[in-house]
Amino acid sequence: MIHKYLQSVIGGVGLALIVACSIGCDASHLNAIASSHLAYNEERDEFHHLRVYQHIRATRESSGNKESPEFVSGEKRRGEALDYLASLWKNREDVIVWPNLITPLAGAEAQLLYLSSREFRMVNLGSRSNDSKVYQSLIDLDRVRIRPGEFFLSSEKSLCYSHACVVPGAVVDDFISHLVGEGCDRSLDQLTAKRQARSMEKEARIAWSELQEKCLKDVTTHWRFEAIGKWMDGSASSLSDESIRLLIRQTSGHELKIRRKGLVFSAEVQVTPEDAKAFLAGYDRILNGDLPPAKLAAMPIEIDRVVFEKRSRILEVWTPAVRKACKLVGQENGRLTVSIDLGPIFAAFEVTQNPFDLTGLQLTPEAIKDSKEDVAALQERSIPLNKQLTLEAIQLDFRAASKK
Repeated sequence: MIHKYLQSVIGGVGLALIVACSIGCDASHLNAIASSHLAYNEERDEFHHLRVYQHIRATRESSGNKESPEFVSGEKRRGEALDYLASLWKNREDVIVWPNLITPLAGAEAQLLYLSSREFRMVNLGSRSNDSKVYQSLIDLDRVRIRPGEFFLSSEKSLCYSHACVVPGAVVDDFISHLVGEGCDRSLDQLTAKRQARSMEKEARIAWSELQEKCLKDVTTHWRFEAIGKWMDGSASSLSDESIRLLIRQTSGHELKIRRKGLVFSAEVQVTPEDAKAFLAGYDRILNGDLPPAKLAAMPIEIDRVVFEKRSRILEVWTPAVRKACKLVGQENGRLTVSIDLGPIFAAFEVTQNPFDLTGLQLTPEAIKDSKEDVAALQERSIPLNKQLTLEAIQLDFRAASKK
């Protein structure tokens, strides 16, 4: 249960590995290769986020059975998708691309259509969205600066688009404060249920040593971070009744807080000294301990050599970055302090998930052809295209803007 209070700090590590660069948007109407670029301006205390969509193309596939009243031809679906893309262009000055790395509790990146300072709709710049629900914002959206981009062409002459936003650090702080408060309420219910289950002997406590062995069973260097996730998830089952009581007191009083100084996020939580010591020992063993080297033949899922080697290269960068970024410190009284410095995370992201490097992606000639055709279709809809704009120029402009 410890991780429920700390996941807005620790969770950033896993999210950086998993969703910071999502390849392949939803294929219902539009397809695109989407990627992110992140930067932090220390002097201004601002988070800058650039989202790039490459090889955008509308679907050509029909929907439903031809004999069914719900049948929609591929050409009609393509037209609907392009109309949707055109509508997003017309509303581009109200689209916020919200980065996930600075607010890990939020999960994957969100794209919001601004309606007012406290209202928005969910949209997707890389796929058609049918969500017309109006959502209430936890923070003042007027404080987020939107930097709409332009449609441009890739080196293959396919359709691309970029979009950026600037989120002040104070907005991030407000957002996390709201989410942590909600998290305390949810965790209180879970802790109360766990205490009741133990009192009725419906659930037994698992020894910390047993949890360690369970998390490390058959784990190689390739799956170190997955093992950490299991450790964090399973820690609730190994906490003593006294630690659960302490956590119930902290969550019921909303005593748990996330603090931020620049790129460093931190939080504190109180458990018994014995539980704090055992939790830290297991975490350190999984993160820093020696693990058997990964072997392609022993992968638990089907995986080809290219993916295996790519994962190996990524982990060579990420493992030391996470060790440097993520710190857990325990005091003799059982107080745990956890912090994560997003500086090393951003740096590792730059190396392993360069959003401007699509080397190795297998794009079919048909996909490139479809995207080229959609370029002409958008121009017919009076959507401008900057034929001089390049990915390199976008990258340079973004980095320069984030340093001003």
